[in-house]
Amino acid sequence: MTRPSHDALHVLRLLGHLMVNQGNAAHGMTLLQAVEALQPGDRWTRRALARACLVAGRPAEGLKVVQLMQRDGDAPALTCLLEGQALQGLGRHTDAYRAYREFLRLRAARPEGAAA
Repeated sequence: MTRPSHDALHVLRLLGHLMVNQGNAAHGMTLLQAVEALQPGDRWTRRALARACLVAGRPAEGLKVVQLMQRDGDAPALTCLLEGQALQGLGRHTDAYRAYREFLRLRAARPEGAAA
């Protein structure tokens, strides 16, 4: 079986992202999971997948994706924000508060004009 090209995976990732934004988070999440399986570790796919899981009401799955993002060194502020959202969705409010506080600390320490 031939693996999809990078361009094809990019189009699938974009389609998954659009599905989430158009209110079809469950289907977008499934598509993004497929892209992650075909191209593991892509930071843009994981970011979109984490958000899709959270929007689809699947915070436990979203938290697993966020933990992979953290392990691989993705943007700390972004991962803290997503972690807080996942933990809040799981009812772990104290842990969510800690993650949100870390997000705010990281954002405040960011130099003016630096990317998020």
